Amino acid sequence: MESIVIDLQKEILDEKTNISQLLRKSLVVAIKLNLSDFEEWIRSELNGYTENENISQYRYIKGEIKGWNPYHGWVPFIIEDINEAERLSHKFINQPIGELESLAGEKDSDGVLASPFSEEMKQALMKSSDLALVPTLLVSRVEIIGILDAVRNLLLEWNLRLESDGIVGTGLEFSEQEKQKATEPTYKIENFMGVLGDVSGGSVEISGFSSIRSQLNELGVPKEEQAKLEDIFLESRESTEAKSEGILKRGEEWIQRNIATVGTFSEVIRGWLQFLNK
Repeated sequence: MESIVIDLQKEILDEKTNISQLLRKSLVVAIKLNLSDFEEWIRSELNGYTENENISQYRYIKGEIKGWNPYHGWVPFIIEDINEAERLSHKFINQPIGELESLAGEKDSDGVLASPFSEEMKQALMKSSDLALVPTLLVSRVEIIGILDAVRNLLLEWNLRLESDGIVGTGLEFSEQEKQKATEPTYKIENFMGVLGDVSGGSVEISGFSSIRSQLNELGVPKEEQAKLEDIFLESRESTEAKSEGILKRGEEWIQRNIATVGTFSEVIRGWLQFLNK
């Protein structure tokens, strides 16, 4: 009898299988193995994140701030302060994964998600503008696909770890030995995601930098450079608005210095720094 873990791997590798289906099947695995933090994450992805929940960093995206003009459609909403405009163009997306899948599947449309600002922020922006437009953050289909890919990749890494540790089950059942093995700290969700942020706009928690360091080790980043990046992150957590610009500059210099090694992971690092210093 084939195991649910091996079967799930095959479905994850099949691009035609939607993420919602993968998450529901993964929920069965998480519950049977008593992986409560994975269960919580999966439910949040399926149902959407609430205001007070921790939200995964891969859902921190960049959009364009625009206003709706009844004659010309969406037009740029100008914010004079460049730094403020950059800060407001980044946001956590908390919609359920099914909603994001639906949007990403609209290949014949612009595939843009309209994400409104809070009423307080909306009023403040409208007061500073000469145009009677309601500001809205528009997120492109490409950004949404990035979220879906991140979830698929995380599920794959998790399932491969289960298999490598001999936790595959028989059919839909797992032995007591497999359940016990799954309780080890390596199966904590933060070991697969690294950085978590607060959807309400609070600080980002860096889990002792261990998860980030793990990724940097895999990429072959020298220990000296890892230490420098960790220092930048620690300063970011304690920085004031006046210091943020300098820290971001140092972070960008670090990225450019190590771009050949970190590759596309640089965008993740840049996103973390921007969020920590907003």
